[in-house]
Amino acid sequence: MIATLPTLNWQQQLTYLRTIFAVLFKEKTALENITPIRKKALLAAAEAVAQDPGFINRKEVFDDYGLPHDVYQLRQLAK
Repeated sequence: MIATLPTLNWQQQLTYLRTIFAVLFKEKTALENITPIRKKALLAAAEAVAQDPGFINRKEVFDDYGLPHDVYQLRQLAK
């Protein structure tokens, strides 16, 4: 799912992001422990946002999990 995220249209991306974030970032402490799979998800989300700057208008899915919706911030979090 994560690998295909950047290749999807924005509606599919939202569905995938909701699913990915629900699994990987449901706990508030998830951002304190960036595992390799979480890193991969953050970088894929950053790529999806970079491809569609209007995506910011649909940032609610990021807000629901306390994740930034900015490309730079997502990449920094993944480091």
